[in-house]
Amino acid sequence: MTLTGIDQLWFADIIYIRMDMEFVYLAVLIDAFSRRVIGWALDRHLEDDLAIAALELAFRCRAPYSAPKYKRRLRPSTVQMAERFAAPFLLSAEEPVG
Repeated sequence: MTLTGIDQLWFADIIYIRMDMEFVYLAVLIDAFSRRVIGWALDRHLEDDLAIAALELAFRCRAPYSAPKYKRRLRPSTVQMAERFAAPFLLSAEEPVG
């Protein structure tokens, strides 16, 4: 895959950080083209809320630019966004897929 601009590919990682008395977990989403962090979350537990918080931040940061493109790409493959993410980005039936 050759990237030509932002929001074509995001990748994520979750790491733990050792503190004196405990661990904290950091979830990060990075835009592969710009190599910039677009979403992150930090918490004391490793549960799905951590990843979801990082993803929500990424959508809030990039939504004006990326969400419609992603929604159009997901539609032909019958992949759907979870309801909590999809609502702000819904496209009308008349909008072209390609």
